[in-house]
Amino acid sequence: MSQELLAIVSWISIITIDASTIDTSLFQGIDLTITAEKVKDFYAICGTIGCILSVFPILGGIVTLKRKMRGLALVGSLIGLFMIGPLFASSLLSLIGMILVGLSKEEFQ
Repeated sequence: MSQELLAIVSWISIITIDASTIDTSLFQGIDLTITAEKVKDFYAICGTIGCILSVFPILGGIVTLKRKMRGLALVGSLIGLFMIGPLFASSLLSLIGMILVGLSKEEFQ
């Protein structure tokens, strides 16, 4: 669960990025209408979606600890695979959690 909290912190840092720090020269060959504000808005949308999706792996971790609702635990770990987080730690730990929940079917109510 702590890796998902790190993922939420990462997403929040992306949401709160300052538009003046964004280098739009990378986009000049592709589209001249891309501005720093448009990139910031895109980051804000992606960050919001990432924060919302990070809640499901946390819920999956809670129900795993309580040994209830195995399906929610598996869905939480599946969504956790796509939460990049720092150094892909969230994805790796979610994969390990999915394997452990998948192997311990008889322990869930």
